[in-house]
Amino acid sequence: MTQPTITKTVSLGTILNLATILTSLAFAWGQLNTRISVTEETISRLDGRVVTLDDFQRREDQIDRSRLAACQ
Repeated sequence: MTQPTITKTVSLGTILNLATILTSLAFAWGQLNTRISVTEETISRLDGRVVTLDDFQRREDQIDRSRLAACQ
């Protein structure tokens, strides 16, 4: 029985496979960065809306308290 051998040669197929893998990784990395930046922008816009809603709630509470004080 013969032992398996490993040949240390580089062929065009090997180079093309490596190039395909590297290109795919670069594309996936770009897509990930794009999605992260879109998500960060969305979160920052939502944070602004939450602050605005919090301000409205405080104003409504102040108005309610002033109405209660005026009625008494």
